[in-house]
Amino acid sequence: MLRTLLKKEARLYKESVALLFEGSQKAVLFNIALSFLLSIDLVYHGVPSLRVWIWFSGLCLISVLRLALCVYATRSVGKGKDTLHLNLFFFSTLLTGGVWSLSYFFSIAYLNLMQEAVIILVYGGMCAGAITSLSPHLPSYMAYCVPIFLPVIVYNVMLMTFDRFILSIIFLLFIFGLGLLGKINNALLMKTFKLSDEKETLIRKLRLMSTTDPLTHLMNRNHFDEILKEECNRAIRNKHAMILIAFDVDNFKLVNDHCGHHVGDMLLIYISHLLQSSFRRSSDKLFRLGGDEFFAILSNTSLEDTVRTCKKISTQINVMKTQLESDTPSIFDEITMSIGIVEVPFSTEVNVKDAVIEADRALYQSKQRGKNQIVTHRLH
Repeated sequence: MLRTLLKKEARLYKESVALLFEGSQKAVLFNIALSFLLSIDLVYHGVPSLRVWIWFSGLCLISVLRLALCVYATRSVGKGKDTLHLNLFFFSTLLTGGVWSLSYFFSIAYLNLMQEAVIILVYGGMCAGAITSLSPHLPSYMAYCVPIFLPVIVYNVMLMTFDRFILSIIFLLFIFGLGLLGKINNALLMKTFKLSDEKETLIRKLRLMSTTDPLTHLMNRNHFDEILKEECNRAIRNKHAMILIAFDVDNFKLVNDHCGHHVGDMLLIYISHLLQSSFRRSSDKLFRLGGDEFFAILSNTSLEDTVRTCKKISTQINVMKTQLESDTPSIFDEITMSIGIVEVPFSTEVNVKDAVIEADRALYQSKQRGKNQIVTHRLH
């Protein structure tokens, strides 16, 4: 349970970091564009152009470095360097906010109140807009906003006038409001990530339920046709034979009738475990198609090896007579396994239905010959 929780938290952390770096790439470009427009406006209102363009060049340099970091970090998310990239991003964002605030100080002496208000409005719009890209990581968001407005607040307090003091209080409340909005947005993002993660988990569970037999946990009929078609195509593509095996428990109805369905279920579970221990390769596919009927799809193996394995399975069925308790143990003397095997050469353009029909025909012949038999066919 703890491991699952830790994995979930790690997944949410990875998603938030990825969103932060991806969203910031566009925001960096927007910062450059906005700083260019502000530079033109400052020069137009009499701020020395050299001072303005040095500031603009410095901001562009920092922005390009941030952009490169974001691009690289986005490609490296989940590869063990997220914390390092996040720290570098934090400090670059802090530096960006500080550089933005410089535009206020070197231009304030050349601007009237209206033009000063324009700069402050630009600052406010940038900080409000940064919620979208930076709120996945609240420290980075505050590292951007605080350096922009804190020097402005200090400057207005130092002027020692009532109007400027009130203005600084308004700025302080604005920063507080931005932090609150950032926290709310961050909480909403985390909730969205969690809901998305829960949705994906639920979809995986539903998909598993739709393709898995609930009793034996083998694949069920819904998955059989799809897997068989895939395995047929793979056999032709890789030029190796494929084996299809049909298993049927002889006299299984006697167990349900005389011992109860719970004992019958125990028998089916035992058989599923027996099949799983007998066909252990990752390429071996096992299914319970319903009732007491099982199927196996084997690839890249010989018919002779398959027959030997099936004979061992038939022999091991007897072991379960000592593992299943019942008031009528003689019933289990009647329990055996009929097996039909069909070999599908890779040269055959396989019709999936024909392969299944041939396996069923071999199984039927096994039953007709007195049960507890293994019958093999070869599809041509």
